[in-house]
Amino acid sequence: MTMCTVLLFPGAGSGFSAPFAHYPRGREIAADVAKEIDEEFLPYRQTERAIAGILPEDTAILIVDNICPSSLYAVDLGARRLIDGSVGIAYCGGMSSHGPLRQFYFAEMGTLSPSGDLRAFDEAADGTLFSEGAAVVVLKQLDDALRDHDTVLAVLAGFGAATDGRNKAIFAPSQEGQTRAMVRAHEVNDLPGSAVSWVVGHGTATACDHTELRSIAAAHPGATPWVTGNKPMLGHTGMACGVVSLIQAAMGLSRSNDPPAAQLHGVAGPRTLAAGPRADRGGRMKPSAAAERSPFAGVFACGLGGINGYQLLSAPGPAARGVRSAPPSRCEEVVLVRWTALLPGRPDDATVAVRLAQGGGPAGREPTARGGAGRAARTPGARLGTDLGGRAGTHGDLRRTPRA
Repeated sequence: MTMCTVLLFPGAGSGFSAPFAHYPRGREIAADVAKEIDEEFLPYRQTERAIAGILPEDTAILIVDNICPSSLYAVDLGARRLIDGSVGIAYCGGMSSHGPLRQFYFAEMGTLSPSGDLRAFDEAADGTLFSEGAAVVVLKQLDDALRDHDTVLAVLAGFGAATDGRNKAIFAPSQEGQTRAMVRAHEVNDLPGSAVSWVVGHGTATACDHTELRSIAAAHPGATPWVTGNKPMLGHTGMACGVVSLIQAAMGLSRSNDPPAAQLHGVAGPRTLAAGPRADRGGRMKPSAAAERSPFAGVFACGLGGINGYQLLSAPGPAARGVRSAPPSRCEEVVLVRWTALLPGRPDDATVAVRLAQGGGPAGREPTARGGAGRAARTPGARLGTDLGGRAGTHGDLRRTPRA
């Protein structure tokens, strides 16, 4: 079957001019530099070069970027393509690199560790440390993996996505949004929160850790999940961190090992969980007896702007046969019923429809019908808003409409 690559590239083009905007002639400098950037440095070109000679030339490439959870979203996209049969194998992962400007921004925000130690979920935490990294996982349907005699490390058991919505600040996480993502992942297999034994958390060693622990507690009522983080050992790998944690969780489930929690001096917010994450004096996180009996583990990542992703994994074995990796598909067709747009010059929706249908002048100038200067154009596109939604100017939305 056709292969698929679902890889992350860390938004090379997004916000390029932002670092220059506050300086004299900053935007002009940014524009001049952008002209010198060769097409070969664009994300798709770099990805093509990275997989050249490793994967077939006709491998499809999909690149996503939504900050730290990006690679978990890539895994979900790959899983969905496997389930719908459009691909037979998916390579999903993330990569991230950090230049001096990014370090400067986070230093100004006060999120970098002045001590040089990253202590996730630790009462002594004083900030995070960034590192560069890349990681990839290979996904197959379970039957295909068994047929090919592959070693199954873990079974995907549901993904939950959520955004925080309006909040106090772009860097202020929301417990409600994080909990919503976790609960949505549980709902794929109708799991109670108590079924999850281990959560590999985002754990950046910032004040956000306290919110994350409260979110985990809310999503696992009455339970004591074993919470760990790997950034003290590896640093914060940015857009790659989600799949790095996924690999750690998969290795832990398949080997039944206990990864260390480096630099742990005391658990942050000990009352935020039902009984709190458990740590011995050696700095190694220990699961409770109930957690050791559960085959499910979760991987959480969140990012600036309130983007949350939570991937559940099940230990490999006969019991994993009944596990769903995504919600059951629905047969209803999805249709577009309304639309609206806010564009330069603030044209109304009818004018936007005309311009999109036949082209028009700059913002603020009314388009004219061909061969009739000065007359308003009358094309089928001018009625688009009414045809789709009953009237123009309403909020655009997508709604499921059952088949007739």
